[in-house]
Amino acid sequence: MARCSNMSDSVWDLEELEEVFDKSTNYLPKITDRLDAANLLYFYARYKQATVGPCDIPKPGFFDFQGKQKWEAWNQLGKMKKNDAMKEYIDYMSKLYPDWVQECQGNQRSTFGGVVVSCMKAPEEEPIADADKSLIDWIVDGNTENVRRMLGSKSLDCNQVDEQGMAALHWACDRGHTDIVELLLRMGADPDIRDAECQTPLHYACSCDHVEVVKLLLGANADRSTTDCNGDTPVTCATSPGIVTLLNSSVSASRTETAVTSAP
Repeated sequence: MARCSNMSDSVWDLEELEEVFDKSTNYLPKITDRLDAANLLYFYARYKQATVGPCDIPKPGFFDFQGKQKWEAWNQLGKMKKNDAMKEYIDYMSKLYPDWVQECQGNQRSTFGGVVVSCMKAPEEEPIADADKSLIDWIVDGNTENVRRMLGSKSLDCNQVDEQGMAALHWACDRGHTDIVELLLRMGADPDIRDAECQTPLHYACSCDHVEVVKLLLGANADRSTTDCNGDTPVTCATSPGIVTLLNSSVSASRTETAVTSAP
């Protein structure tokens, strides 16, 4: 069992280090609404360094502000060793929330890869009263019931975009809220709606490593071939081998089905 009582002074073997790291990545979604963009980027960069290694992707284009922030945070770690990245991730979590180990539950590997940081929505200076929260605010909070309540309003267009050019489905896919994604799709959200950078919800889900969200979008016939302003498709945005395999297998299955149905 990992020695978690004093993170800064702990010395772990590799198995113990990975166990504590997994727990810390599982804990992060519980506190994202309390972290600013700088903290989220810190965790994102070390997660990528620990799970992928040194930054090995091209720098995003000029207009991809969110992508550039993430790339720069990861790239500046250089050749930092994966073990060191895990230790820094854990130590920073312990610095911000000393009691996180006692609060976290479960030890399944997290799918956190960027989703909760990709949108970089920093906390408001003043908390928003519940009565003043918009559909997007409730989606960011992950409050499925209040999202359902607001979607019940006939005057609410779930495909309307906000000041950042993002629709409700973009936000839900970015945050990885599977229940909300499913709800939005049932309520008529366009699975191929584009943001200001021409990215679809599938781009977001793929770049943020949300496998279950990707499955939901594919089930809603989301277009896998759509390119954004930089010419990237969802599969080129994916960093998870599992998602790449899922997208490619879906393409193969679709081609097979087309061939069978069109055969004489």
